[in-house]
Amino acid sequence: MYERILICHDGSELSKLGAEKAIRLAKKCGAKLYGLYISSFTPIITPDLMISIDEILHSQEEFMEKEFERIREECQQEGIEFEYTIRRGPVLPTVSEIVEKFDIDLIVVGAKKHRGLTEFFVGSFSSTIFHGITRDLLVVRT
Repeated sequence: MYERILICHDGSELSKLGAEKAIRLAKKCGAKLYGLYISSFTPIITPDLMISIDEILHSQEEFMEKEFERIREECQQEGIEFEYTIRRGPVLPTVSEIVEKFDIDLIVVGAKKHRGLTEFFVGSFSSTIFHGITRDLLVVRT
């Protein structure tokens, strides 16, 4: 069935739920798990404020490092191989690169409904992946 599963994680509760489901699925399939966090920010501010933005992104990346280490421990207990990547950059090219590099069979994402201006400006990570990558996609919702 699936041999290589990618968890796209953003630290949210939905992403944690997606990771739990991916771990259960990987155990059933005997699949290897990969984790990906993409730290991206499109500045609409002056260059003077970029230092503080870099500090914020670094702080988020440190948080995700701890979260991925927690997932690694859980995977080890279940006998599942796990490795992760933390990147900065645009979503679609970054996910595409990881999917191709590791020949990913299934991508797991958490999704919540954005409304109004949030949908217009932020968009949907899962929608971007759905329309931009031709691999199976498991969207975890509450």
